[in-house]
Amino acid sequence: MIGDLGRDGHVHSTFSDGKNTIEENVTMAHRRGLHTICLVDHVRADSDWLPEFIQATDELIESDAERREPLTILRGVETKVLDQAGALDLPPNLEALDHILVADHQFPMEDGPHNPKEVLHGIEDGRWDADALAEVLIEAIGNSLEAVAGIGILAHMFSVLPKAGMCEEDLSSSGLDWLADQSRRFEIMVEVNERWGCPSASTLEHFARRRVPIVCATDSHRIETIGLYDRVPGILASMS
Repeated sequence: MIGDLGRDGHVHSTFSDGKNTIEENVTMAHRRGLHTICLVDHVRADSDWLPEFIQATDELIESDAERREPLTILRGVETKVLDQAGALDLPPNLEALDHILVADHQFPMEDGPHNPKEVLHGIEDGRWDADALAEVLIEAIGNSLEAVAGIGILAHMFSVLPKAGMCEEDLSSSGLDWLADQSRRFEIMVEVNERWGCPSASTLEHFARRRVPIVCATDSHRIETIGLYDRVPGILASMS
């Protein structure tokens, strides 16, 4: 599966930092003619709103099923990779979720997450080596995947790199092959993200060659952008 534009796999709501409710998001998905939407909000280990989210989405899924053309409504959470060992910032009781989105919001290192601006300054003043950090990032993401086997999605993968003055070209081909192998092994999907315009076509090719499913997502935080793709089709079309 490579790139279905009738799906939006990453839509935020007022349960975290989105501007609209889950009900408003679903209404817009219908209006845009989507067949699938994944309602996703940010979690940390101490997040306490998940039971309310599950109940609200249960009610929404039940009511939407009565429509003439019901929408497939999936629910997930977005978490960040914390360290090189692959620890994830997740609360308990995730059994009712369809997906867990794994994101590189900060730069995971052996001693924990680092702000990308700190990493940028560390590279500039010689404290850290960019090539070595690129390998650490790949290792951290790959090490996290076993914990979300079967339901994990790599969200806006490598979006942290430009914030740290790096780019996907800094990633080794062998490292990307290993990460793609890990994704295949643990039945992980990879998202091509409209908001951040990543990962690149050349990165995605490592995953496509291993038949890792590639899904489209806007990473919408407001209803106006749900299901609207501009950058994603170009990325997919550039894959060889």
